[in-house]
Amino acid sequence: MNRFPFVCFPLLLLFIFSDGQQTSPNPFHLLLSDDGTGGPTNAIPSPSRVKKSVQNPWEKQKKPIILGWAGLDLHHKYYVYMTNGELNNSSCDCVFTNDTNFESSASAVIFHVRHYFKPLPKSRRPEQLYAMMSIESPHWCYEKMENVPDDYFNVSLTYHSASTIPVPYGQLTPIAPLTSPEEIWSAAEISERMSRKKRFALQIVSHCGAPSGRDLLTKQLQKLIELDVFGKCSRKNCDGQKCYQQQMESHFFYLAFENTVCSEYVTEKFWNALRSLTVPVVLCREVVRESGIPDDLYIAADDFDNATALADHLKALHKDKNRYLGYFNWTKFYQKRWVPTVKTSAFCQLCEIVHQQMEEGGELLIQISTFRLQIIV
Repeated sequence: MNRFPFVCFPLLLLFIFSDGQQTSPNPFHLLLSDDGTGGPTNAIPSPSRVKKSVQNPWEKQKKPIILGWAGLDLHHKYYVYMTNGELNNSSCDCVFTNDTNFESSASAVIFHVRHYFKPLPKSRRPEQLYAMMSIESPHWCYEKMENVPDDYFNVSLTYHSASTIPVPYGQLTPIAPLTSPEEIWSAAEISERMSRKKRFALQIVSHCGAPSGRDLLTKQLQKLIELDVFGKCSRKNCDGQKCYQQQMESHFFYLAFENTVCSEYVTEKFWNALRSLTVPVVLCREVVRESGIPDDLYIAADDFDNATALADHLKALHKDKNRYLGYFNWTKFYQKRWVPTVKTSAFCQLCEIVHQQMEEGGELLIQISTFRLQIIV
């Protein structure tokens, strides 16, 4: 039972993906509501099915084109991989571009659904894959996605493990026999990091009035504990990565409250705290648990009856060094590294799917037959 009713109830949204073959896809198929009566009447039509009009210059080298569509350039975290040559110089045997002149000859087209991705492609080959990508929660994609036909996308790249290609913000990497000593936290390093901590709790936020209700909990905690709040929702500013890292390392706790509470939606807020050896405080334990993250390396607000109980727990940990250090037992089992080139490998996985499709004779290998946003209550 969630003891903070405002924390885990509002707008719990989840991308639902059900992979399967669809023998005769209807290009105007609408998203169905729960009662099956049909979705919006102004659904986006699928583009007309045509042959290539602009040839692939790399076809002789058997290098398929993966095209980043309109809107992708608005999201720097991914766009850099499409333009700075990193992917084209990697082991991925595909050509990555955002040149829409290759619209019809691209083997796959990636749409960043956090932003409006119009104008839509005018044509689409039968074997051409359409991939939807977003690392934002479904709450921020709903308006853009509500009119998308059920069979529009073939592949999904999101933070959720149910995606065709999961792209999480971070992940724990177990220590292995061949792990470099530099990737393992030593007792001396941990002790040195603890010596830097002079302040109690920190929060850095730029989105005010978030649907998760985090603003309310933050205001309550500010009355109960020493809490430094930086960002657009505060009068304090912390400009640049250097300031951010210094503040993170100088505090005992970090309020890693997300703007929405969605299944497996654990962002850089959590991972940056963990990497800095600062204990993360999250809104909802189940969200983090679903991501496969052990329970004993963070604190969840919904474990407590109210803000006062949470504040008292944090104060008790602050006074008890051994209990506080217990939240870093994970360093004995997991490496310092927490994002092992996950974004690059995601695009390489898409490249592998494209090659597999080419070898199989052009048939669609992945078809999202049920694709919708669902409110979980």
